[in-house]
Amino acid sequence: MQKSANKFRKGCDQLIIESLKKKSLKELLPVLSTLDEDFPEITDPIVEPDNIF
Repeated sequence: MQKSANKFRKGCDQLIIESLKKKSLKELLPVLSTLDEDFPEITDPIVEPDNIF
């Protein structure tokens, strides 16, 4: 692990490893690869609301 990417601290009987800086979605999207998969249509019927009164 890179020291610049992770912070270590010891808390009550456990070792906690956490990221120093979380990337925003805007920073993350260009790095991700595109999916070349076709997704099926969702055919779930619309659920009627429950009449609770």
